[in-house]
Amino acid sequence: MAHYGTLVTLLDPGPDVDWKEARNRNLRIGFELMLTPLLGSLPAARAHQGEILDQCGRWCDEGRLHIEVAREFPLCEAAAAHRAIETGHTHGKLVLVMD
Repeated sequence: MAHYGTLVTLLDPGPDVDWKEARNRNLRIGFELMLTPLLGSLPAARAHQGEILDQCGRWCDEGRLHIEVAREFPLCEAAAAHRAIETGHTHGKLVLVMD
């Protein structure tokens, strides 16, 4: 990542993260789990997430935000989609398509 970059993830960075290098680059690292407001009974945070999602929807409609779809799977192949994610080598979103 670039110096002063921001990494936002919901994944555990794992043992291979070079924390010294992250510190030397002055990176900001944030963990985001969209379920937290629901699991923690945080109604204000849940409302804020709704606002964020509404804004993202507007940006998608305007072509300002693009979601990279790596692959689509039929719903009946959900287990295969999970196996693909578990490899750690997917770039973009995997989409389950309902028939």
